[in-house]
Amino acid sequence: MGKVGKGNKIQLLSAGIIFVAICGLDLITPRKWNDIFSVWMIKQYWPFFVVGHLIRRYDMIRILTAKNYVYSISLIGYVFGFFLYHNGCSHLFYINAFLFIAFVTCVFLIIDDNNSLVLRTLSCFGKKTMDIYLFHFFLFEMTKLEIVGNWFAETENIFIEVLSGIIFSVIVAFICIYIAKILHLSYFINNIVFGSFVNKF
Repeated sequence: MGKVGKGNKIQLLSAGIIFVAICGLDLITPRKWNDIFSVWMIKQYWPFFVVGHLIRRYDMIRILTAKNYVYSISLIGYVFGFFLYHNGCSHLFYINAFLFIAFVTCVFLIIDDNNSLVLRTLSCFGKKTMDIYLFHFFLFEMTKLEIVGNWFAETENIFIEVLSGIIFSVIVAFICIYIAKILHLSYFINNIVFGSFVNKF
């Protein structure tokens, strides 16, 4: 595992300053412009990008399976956090999200079965994360699931909510991947929209 040097400390400090700036921008930006530029989404997802970068940079992923207590803590912590979050403790969002990611990652690393359909599908999603990230918002906005969301809120049927959420998410992910494949065929879109021109420098 890599060490955190002076240059990396500057990167961490920069990431923290950027996050504080985004939070401030989210507070002062009028609702209309905030929605147009998705400032609130940038604020919400920035920590995940930073943590993902750090895990990849310092090859920390195998630490999750080095000790079984990491898996146990992640699983138990997520279960408690899930129910607390659904009972109004919205401030636990980041903690619960990271616990869930750690738990799921542990499961896949422990199983380590490349022939599994589920793992191959998730591997496909992992390789196409940017494509899914770019297009999923538009698909979710087009579907208008307020009625379904309200029904979940009234019935509080967590099992059906989670199951239907997984199915819907998988469908949206595949649609995003195929939309991206079509757009990647255009050299102009591939270079400008997806930023492939950066690889040429």
